[in-house]
Amino acid sequence: MYNSLDMYGTSSPITVLVVVGCLTSAWSFTLNVPNVLLPKKLLNHPATNFTLIADTGCFTWLSTKELVVTIKPEEKISEQGCSRKASLTALGEDTDRQLSIILASETYTGSELRVDVFVDIIRRITIKTTSLELLLEETPATFEVVAYDDDGNTFSTLEGLEFEWWLDSENGGKVVKIVKYADSSYLTPPNIEHLESMGKQGDKILVTGVNTGVAYIKTRLTHPLYKEVKEASVRVVVTENIMLNPPYDIWVLPLTEITYTAERRQHGRKTEIELPSDQYSIKISNATVANISVRTVTSLMVGNTDVMLIDKNVQHLPLGTPPHTTIHVVPPSDLSFHTHNNNWNLEEGKDYEVVIKVLGPENRPIKFLDSVRIKVTAEPGHVTILSSNVQGTHHVIHAKKAGNTRLNALLDVLVHPTTGVEHKLNPPILGKQNLVIRSPITLVPKTVILPYYPKEPFTYRLTASGGSGRYTWNSKDLTTVTVKDGEVVGKGKGVTMVTAADMLNNNNTASAEVKVVELSGLSFLPAKVEAILGATLRLNLAAYFEDISSPNKVPFTRCDLVPIQYTLSNDLFVKVAQEKPKNEGNLDNGVCSVVTVKAVRPGNTIVRATYTSTNGMVYSATITIAAYPPLTLIHPTQPPIITLGSSYVLTLSGGPQPWILDKSGYLQDLTHAGGYISEHVSENTKAKSAAPKGFGVSHNFRVTCTEIGEKKGLVMISNTQSTHNPFPAMETLAVYIRCEVPATLTLTHTVPLGHSCTLKQVPVFKDQETKLVYSVETPDSQRFHNSSSLLFRFKSSNNNRISLVSETVSGIEGSGSDERVHVQSEKGDVTITLTVSGYDPGYLDKAHLSHDNKLDKALEQVITFKVVGKVDLQPKHITMFNYEDREYQITVIDGSGEYRIETDKHDVIKITSPLHISPFHVKPVSQGITSLHVIDTCLPGQRVSAKIHVTGPASVVIETVSKVQIYRSVILTLYIVDSNERKISSEVFSKLDLSHVISHDHVTLSAIPRDDEASPCDTYCSAYRVEGRTLGLSTIQFSLKQPSGKILSSNVASVYVFAPLKLTPSPITLVEGAQFQLRYSGGPPHDNTLEFSSQNTTTATITPRALVTGSHVGVVDVIGRSVGMGADRDIIYCQDSVKVHVVPLTGIELRAPYTFLIQNSFVPLTVYGINGNEPFTFGSVPGISFTWSVNSRSLSLLSIYDKSEYSANDEKQFVVIGRGDNDGVATVTVVATYRDMDNRPITYRDTITLQVVKKAEVIAPTAPDLLLGVTASYTVKTNKDHTNTVRYALVDGYNVIDITSDGTVTALSVGRSTVRIDVVEDKNVNQTINLNVEVKVPFALLIRDTTVTPLSEYSYHTVPLGASTSFDIGTVDEVGRQFHAIPKTSYHYVLNRLDIVSIGSVLSNNTLSVTGRHVGEVIVQIKSDDGLDGWVYVRVSAPVKIPTYTVLQRSTVCVPELLQSEPEPGKWESKDSNLVSYLGSGRISVGNGVGAVTLTKHVTFNTHSNVKIDVVKVEQVDLAEYKGLLSNIATPQTVTRVVIPVTVVTSKVLSPLSADCQGKPYQIKFECRSSHPDAVVAKADYQNAKPVCIIQAFSDKGAGNIKPYITVSAETAVSSPYYLNFSPRFRLSVNSVVFTESRSYVDIGVVEGDISTLQVIPSKDGVVKVIKTSTCLHITPTLATISQDGEQVTLTVSSTVTGQSEIVTVTLKSSSEPPAAISMELSYFATVVIPTAILGILVLLIILAIVQLTAASYRRLQINRTTDPLHPIQPYGTPSSPSQHSPFRPVSPSRLSVTPLYTRPQGTPGVG
Repeated sequence: MYNSLDMYGTSSPITVLVVVGCLTSAWSFTLNVPNVLLPKKLLNHPATNFTLIADTGCFTWLSTKELVVTIKPEEKISEQGCSRKASLTALGEDTDRQLSIILASETYTGSELRVDVFVDIIRRITIKTTSLELLLEETPATFEVVAYDDDGNTFSTLEGLEFEWWLDSENGGKVVKIVKYADSSYLTPPNIEHLESMGKQGDKILVTGVNTGVAYIKTRLTHPLYKEVKEASVRVVVTENIMLNPPYDIWVLPLTEITYTAERRQHGRKTEIELPSDQYSIKISNATVANISVRTVTSLMVGNTDVMLIDKNVQHLPLGTPPHTTIHVVPPSDLSFHTHNNNWNLEEGKDYEVVIKVLGPENRPIKFLDSVRIKVTAEPGHVTILSSNVQGTHHVIHAKKAGNTRLNALLDVLVHPTTGVEHKLNPPILGKQNLVIRSPITLVPKTVILPYYPKEPFTYRLTASGGSGRYTWNSKDLTTVTVKDGEVVGKGKGVTMVTAADMLNNNNTASAEVKVVELSGLSFLPAKVEAILGATLRLNLAAYFEDISSPNKVPFTRCDLVPIQYTLSNDLFVKVAQEKPKNEGNLDNGVCSVVTVKAVRPGNTIVRATYTSTNGMVYSATITIAAYPPLTLIHPTQPPIITLGSSYVLTLSGGPQPWILDKSGYLQDLTHAGGYISEHVSENTKAKSAAPKGFGVSHNFRVTCTEIGEKKGLVMISNTQSTHNPFPAMETLAVYIRCEVPATLTLTHTVPLGHSCTLKQVPVFKDQETKLVYSVETPDSQRFHNSSSLLFRFKSSNNNRISLVSETVSGIEGSGSDERVHVQSEKGDVTITLTVSGYDPGYLDKAHLSHDNKLDKALEQVITFKVVGKVDLQPKHITMFNYEDREYQITVIDGSGEYRIETDKHDVIKITSPLHISPFHVKPVSQGITSLHVIDTCLPGQRVSAKIHVTGPASVVIETVSKVQIYRSVILTLYIVDSNERKISSEVFSKLDLSHVISHDHVTLSAIPRDDEASPCDTYCSAYRVEGRTLGLSTIQFSLKQPSGKILSSNVASVYVFAPLKLTPSPITLVEGAQFQLRYSGGPPHDNTLEFSSQNTTTATITPRALVTGSHVGVVDVIGRSVGMGADRDIIYCQDSVKVHVVPLTGIELRAPYTFLIQNSFVPLTVYGINGNEPFTFGSVPGISFTWSVNSRSLSLLSIYDKSEYSANDEKQFVVIGRGDNDGVATVTVVATYRDMDNRPITYRDTITLQVVKKAEVIAPTAPDLLLGVTASYTVKTNKDHTNTVRYALVDGYNVIDITSDGTVTALSVGRSTVRIDVVEDKNVNQTINLNVEVKVPFALLIRDTTVTPLSEYSYHTVPLGASTSFDIGTVDEVGRQFHAIPKTSYHYVLNRLDIVSIGSVLSNNTLSVTGRHVGEVIVQIKSDDGLDGWVYVRVSAPVKIPTYTVLQRSTVCVPELLQSEPEPGKWESKDSNLVSYLGSGRISVGNGVGAVTLTKHVTFNTHSNVKIDVVKVEQVDLAEYKGLLSNIATPQTVTRVVIPVTVVTSKVLSPLSADCQGKPYQIKFECRSSHPDAVVAKADYQNAKPVCIIQAFSDKGAGNIKPYITVSAETAVSSPYYLNFSPRFRLSVNSVVFTESRSYVDIGVVEGDISTLQVIPSKDGVVKVIKTSTCLHITPTLATISQDGEQVTLTVSSTVTGQSEIVTVTLKSSSEPPAAISMELSYFATVVIPTAILGILVLLIILAIVQLTAASYRRLQINRTTDPLHPIQPYGTPSSPSQHSPFRPVSPSRLSVTPLYTRPQGTPGVG
């Protein structure tokens, strides 16, 4: 038996196993490979992995030799740990071939699979790729290494092995390049991604073609184990992706032209190559078969030839086959006819397209038939050839007449494509095609309507004729109609088409429509459908079998029982009354219902009758009815006034309206007794009158006056009889007309004018029309309604400005009229005169009146116009540059001459001329876009705008590649972007002040003309050629200077020019023990290793950092090599050598550049070797020191660091500075001491004598002097420059210096000169100063430290590691005077150690900055271009400790170092702005993170300051212990307010920082919370800069018996609850008690407080007895005291904890009257307690009722769910969802609480 499923749909485990076993017993498992070959694991290299994959099942895996191959399951899919994938890892490191067997056991079936895994070493490699021919610039191709063992077996994977790939060809790098996977769109294999991240290569690479040509790609294994494995190489050809078009082989006839094109395909796009070109041409292989002209091939004779596209640039290279195709020239052999479906049974009367194909041998179609001429003929009478092409291959024929016929074709000539000469074919080619033409098929009838009757379907036979007589029948919808041999059968409701088709030509068809419908449909019968307001209409309704698609209907014979519903489209107009027809059972025309409607408002409405059949179908019928108001005269409201012979249109409304469904028969008529002529006019005449809204259309009648006086007429309105209005209604009305003689004339214009226009003339636009309005009036000043019979004459004073349409016009139809006049192109004033002289004879004739009718006098009016053009601006679009200091002119063209100007934005442009004068001028103010509007104040609507774009460069962008080989060039493109981030056209670049700066002369920059083919630029950039000229790194930066002085700088482009490796200086001379670090430059630009070696380490040694140390006397070469690592040997890319001379130090020589010294001037003193050796030779000898002394007070010796208060002998170094103090001679002695290589002490001494003289000065008067170098400039300043006029003039030495008016002196040549300075004072009094100027050649450099460094722990000057010091490079003459200015000079420096310091370039103020990089000593020689030099000795000491501050996360604090450094340049920056960010003014904002970060400020390009910020978080927060008693009543034992210190613990001690940089200490944000805030409040605060919690107990609030506790939180730390020692005050319910004989006890309630701590002490013993219960004090009087009337005793109730005490007075009375207290209690119970109890009972009853209703609803819900499969009943106690619980879930007792409905007021006494 089968195990049945339980209610949850799960089966038993036994069943599952049986089913699985049955299913899997037939399975066949396979792995992705039968065996695997893996390479050995290499030492210190990752192992190779391979993944085994099973097609199905779940396996456990086992390796028989774990030391050879390990296996690890992947993507486990069961709890047993089985999987379908497992990863193999080769571990065997033995050189012999090893084998491990992998066993895979299927978990459920027990099936076992085996895979043999061999581990061996690689013996041979090859390179595999899909194609060795690459297309230029297309997707990179994959090149993969394939490895083999000794037997030629292929390794399964090479994952993890490292390979070296390279291009082995002189032009290999120019033809192809190796692309990293990371730089491509390919998915990077994980092992390749790992290797590429380390700069290495794996077994796969990507190669892309960059130029056409041939390259060799090679690879080899890099590990030494495989050094014997030969490298693998493949030859790759790169060709352009070019194809011929047409690209396929073609078969053609002789004398055929084929024009070829070439297409280049790049990145999926095709580009046609112009042929011929300098690079590409087309050639053919067989000139006898065809010839070629440029790109057109002409076939000549039968044969074959290849067509090839030749690339002239690479045709000499051994590339692949060029793009080619083959032309086969063959003779014609046959003609074939083709038409649609190749069915030659045609239908009469239709057109057909016929194509004739020429066939060659083997019936192969011939292409390109331009040379053929095929003649086609047809038998007359049956077929007409409508059109043919020239070749005769395409024809359109017309099947004219039915019958059999034939088409004939003849090909006997070929036409030469160029000469047009015909060449006869022998023999000619003939073709023919038989045709059969038949008449079209017809079906009768075209439409068949069958009733739907499912029990017995209706049938009908269709009749077909035409065609072949044999037909196939088809029904489009067999569910509606079936058809057989023309007989249709209605199957279901619907409409379908039945089609008959000719069996021999299925395109010859005919169709009939068949409908199967319900017997249903409604229609209204003819009736009266018009009614005047208030009248009724009676409408009859009939029902039909209705055909929806046609008007044909079949009426029912009886339908009076059909329920009909009526609706009206607008119930505001009609009301409905419905009834059955009176002649029930015998209805005429199928009437089944009658409805009566009443007209209540004018208009049309649609009455809709609706019927819903038993099958749910709805049918309806509609009828349109009309309600109209009475006929009324609406215009004019009084009898119209017209002139003799004139007409007027009377307008009436109401009456029957034109029938909405047929307006053609609408009748409108006016009859009268005489005195005028009348006619009806349509609404499209000049009559402007119309019926008011709601009165329908108007009725217009034109009446013509024939005699003076008032006349009467009668109007009749009616519709004619029609299908939808068979019984029309009619209405009539009487009207009156009045004829008069004109007395006055009025003439006005229609030109709209502005309110502020002041012109006397009327401005009008030229080249357009305008109107003049004129009218005439009666003698009593009433305007005529029509005066068209009058003759009006117009006259223009200048027809070139305004011409009249007609100078003589008829009168006015209406109360006024207008005359169109043409305003011409000529501008100016013109006068129009209007005269009325009499009646128009034509009108008199039309009215049959005599010409003798005259006016009593002529009428005349005049008006003056000003002809103008439309206002316009020139220009309308202006682009201004905000840095241009010029005005732009805008001209107002035409207009009235009166206008105003407005702008959208006033801060973008400024109008610099009056706003009403044209032209006006504007200037740019700021960048932006605005519109300037000119408004004509006389001509409304004349507003013209000019759009002004004030723009300016916002940024300059340059783009170029970063490397260039020497003497080669790359392209640099320049873009300028404006403030709207739009590129500025390069056409304006020439107007900009563009310049560029190249940091070094390693490259040159030259512009590329726009028309140069090398220029890649469009209209928005300029191109430059960057050419490498010398070796080194250059930076290029463009600058754009604006008139404001602001300079926009582009990004900096770095261009590196490569050079060979060069070691400098060479040679070098060192003393034994001295050191010198070589400089090296050049070498390959990619990563490489520099190795240094000495050919004789006994003489000199060299470190990997190129530091040379002299060991013993001798000469040796030290060599530097740029080395790369190969597979089995190192590769030396390049090398250089330096010759090192190691010499003994035999003595020293003290040198000074000059020995004659002026007082207060300086001279550098430097120690050299006895043989002229520079300080480099001996200055770095370990332990060498120099002791300086001077024998005279005329000279003092200073350290170059004297500004830091170091003396010369503090330094004990080889260079000091001598300062001339007093007049005299001084001898300077220096003693050098050191120990040689044998540790013997060596001492050398030398002296030099210097003379110091006083400076020659003019005592009276004093005169300044100025010392300059040749070509230097210096600007002289006086104390009067800003207050007086100062003039400068040369007194002498005109060829020595030149001076400008602003005092700038320029040195021209060596010599002396005098400058006279005149200061102009008031009252023409001048001061004169003579300035002596001396021009000399600089003699020596004087170098001194300019950075004041405090004395350190050392006795000598040091630069802290990471800090910087600056040196001033001064220039002095031969007597030590310092130059005020020298020509711009370049300085360079040489160091004996390159690793100790970094030196920046010399700044413009001739300062040199040195930064300590490593601890040590370095000698620096500074040289100028003039050949002057100076020496500096720098020591770098241990680093300065960086100040560190510990701060709290999410805080803002002020750091002193940051605040103090604010005046310095630079900006503090954080390496982690999310952790700490600098706000400015010394303040930092600390984020949410934790950790340390360093803030760095770069003061100069090589000087920076650091501050370390350590961010910590609050680890713990707690309250200090408080032992006092807190209460809400103050007593000697309690307090109501307490301050408890808060302890905040962080991982590190916080630094004492200010929060606001004003000294206010930073405070940690924390909170104190109370568990009972209504009784006890906790507040966080600071006291004495320490956090505290202030706790306050309220005395006016009851605390109850609570146990309050406090929690403190700071940041994310929260303290544990701190329970307070709290004891609340107690309160008694009464404070006085009266006892009587009827009252035996009193209970005094203790409302608050702990009753157990209370004690009661009576004032008298033996009067009352007090017993404490859990809630009250039970007081009873003793028997002895009850009878004692008036006895009083006081009870003192006190707390033993808080010390609080209260007094209760007890009174004893013997009277039987109830005391006041008892009365009060009784009243209290009657008025409060009893009503409250009753209210509580009522509330409880309501709650119980609600609970009962809720339970009943829930039970109903559960009952409903039993029948709802989507919501089954859950077992009791089981929630229906994780968020829903049973409403009957038991409530835990701990959650129950009782709230009293009433609390007794304080002080209410209890009742015993």
